[in-house]
Amino acid sequence: MKLGDALVLHYGKALPKEDRSDSGAWGVYGANGPIAKSNRSLSETPTIIVGRKGSVGALKVVQEPCWPLDVCYYVGFDQNKYDLNFLYYLLLSLNLESMSKGVKPGLNRNDVYNLEVSIPELDQQIQIAKNLNEKFAIMDQLDSEISAITSEIDELRKSTLHFTIGG
Repeated sequence: MKLGDALVLHYGKALPKEDRSDSGAWGVYGANGPIAKSNRSLSETPTIIVGRKGSVGALKVVQEPCWPLDVCYYVGFDQNKYDLNFLYYLLLSLNLESMSKGVKPGLNRNDVYNLEVSIPELDQQIQIAKNLNEKFAIMDQLDSEISAITSEIDELRKSTLHFTIGG
């Protein structure tokens, strides 16, 4: 099916500075993620923020109403047919950043709509997303452990040099 048959990429909108704060009820999102809070929301349901300008193709799942700014799209979809997390992983797999075009690079939603995708039934989507969540959690844990070991090795090298040469 065409991806445009499963979802809609709504344009985000500018939000005046006076409507932004540090203590609002809802997140205000740019292409790189949250930038402020507001008591106003543009998306009334959980959604996926998709970078349209600047960080083209950057993705962020938002589990509550929010205000996506005009540098983003936000995903609308039928929650009775599609799983939010599955759609996130599907979009992630499509390498949207490679679709950037123009003098000031941006993502054209019609190009995204025309992508051919396979989407299983809702129960399978939920299971696939659950499995991917588990696998990515393991990878994140391993990445954290590798970073900690790398830092320890770097410190060991420095102390060995200091002890051998400088000490």
